[in-house]
Amino acid sequence: AADLAVQFAALLMCIVGVLSALLGLARAGMLSSFLSHSVLVGFTAGAACVIALSQLKHLLGFRIPKSHFPIETLFYALAHLPETKPAPAIMGVLAIVYLVAARYIKRRWASTKPIVIAEDSNRSEFSVKLERA
Repeated sequence: AADLAVQFAALLMCIVGVLSALLGLARAGMLSSFLSHSVLVGFTAGAACVIALSQLKHLLGFRIPKSHFPIETLFYALAHLPETKPAPAIMGVLAIVYLVAARYIKRRWASTKPIVIAEDSNRSEFSVKLERA
């Protein structure tokens, strides 16, 4: 049964790849302009929730049974929170903190021009200057 599931996953991957290539060649990306902003935001938020809940087992370090209802997954994880293994939880939290900090730093310094290093011809000093755009 597991072998059949792998075969179906590979077939689905190939079908999605071919369809994506065909739609890209046909310039069908403009079709998304016919979807309202609310629909796109709702779809994206729903996908983000499903992905986040699917990663809880890795973050908490214990097995979470699959469910068709995300709220059941969340309740199970909360009920079994004392079973959390410290090492994966610490690594996961550190990774999340790193990603949030990197995003903040990128937004904060994205408008900064490259560092200009100039040598003063009269002295043997270098000056480093950050210029804001």
